[in-house]
Amino acid sequence: MRPPILYLDDIEVQRKKGRNVAIVKGTVVDDHDIKSLSINNTVVPHGDEKEVHFQQEIILEEGNNVSFRVTDVAGNETSGEQKLTVKASLWP
Repeated sequence: MRPPILYLDDIEVQRKKGRNVAIVKGTVVDDHDIKSLSINNTVVPHGDEKEVHFQQEIILEEGNNVSFRVTDVAGNETSGEQKLTVKASLWP
């Protein structure tokens, strides 16, 4: 059995209320229904389907890392981490 496949379509970093926020968009595909999806240990709501499209806003903490964990109903898991580089802005 294969683990779920996670596709990151886009990660957009914005500045909101003095904090760096990432809007993460992607798709998870699997042979079985997706049981759980979390980004930075925050559960992302989704239906029980073999293909899940998601968009989640997260606050970036020190290091600007985004971690992912996906589990299907058969117990297969995919996890990983993406480091983001946030450039300084000249705007206040």
